[in-house]
Amino acid sequence: MDFAGLTAPETGPVPDSLAGDLEELIQNRRSVRQFSDRPVEPGLLSRILDAADYSPTGTNARKTGVIALSRRSDIDQLNGIIMRRFTALARILINPLTRPILRLVLGRETSARVFSYSSRIGEYWQGRDILTHDAPVLLIFYGDRRAPTASQDGMIRAANTMLLAEAHGLGSCYIGFLVIGIRLSPRARRFLGLQRGRRVFETMILGHPRVRYLRGVPRFGGDIRFFT
Repeated sequence: MDFAGLTAPETGPVPDSLAGDLEELIQNRRSVRQFSDRPVEPGLLSRILDAADYSPTGTNARKTGVIALSRRSDIDQLNGIIMRRFTALARILINPLTRPILRLVLGRETSARVFSYSSRIGEYWQGRDILTHDAPVLLIFYGDRRAPTASQDGMIRAANTMLLAEAHGLGSCYIGFLVIGIRLSPRARRFLGLQRGRRVFETMILGHPRVRYLRGVPRFGGDIRFFT
């Protein structure tokens, strides 16, 4: 069927087993930070990203995007840019004379997160990838900050990408500090080619897990209430 010059993909009926399979996938999913040396096949990555492009957006704005880094040299270069930025900020936060100024500029919450991360920065300079964990793929989800639901749209697209990746046997992990690092680093934005007005809302690493687990992760119950 065509609509406004666009052609919808051919789809079949939803299988009866899909609901149970999806429940099991969500319940068994866990953050993965150890990956095998096996690369993620380009065709598989494209299939995942293409499918996630159908994610809904508020007011049908369709103003989300994703940058896929699938070469370790590119990921390492971005890591270096971000970690140099974190190192400089941590030095300012450690200094009691300049800490109040940086808190005023960054905000109390972001300053506290960078300060808490500062104790681990040395591990990176000693050769340990504490940011992207040697993952073969890094995905960066962004959106037009002028869109009415920009952050929600970016997160929905990231969540759907994660579920699709998990369904194809890949492991994933959200990297919140990388989001902060890109937002705080104009050099990182230039490296990624992010245009003015684009804001990063989530980042995710992907790869084939080094370890397979037989059980899911136990979770504390959330606040679920039925209003009556």
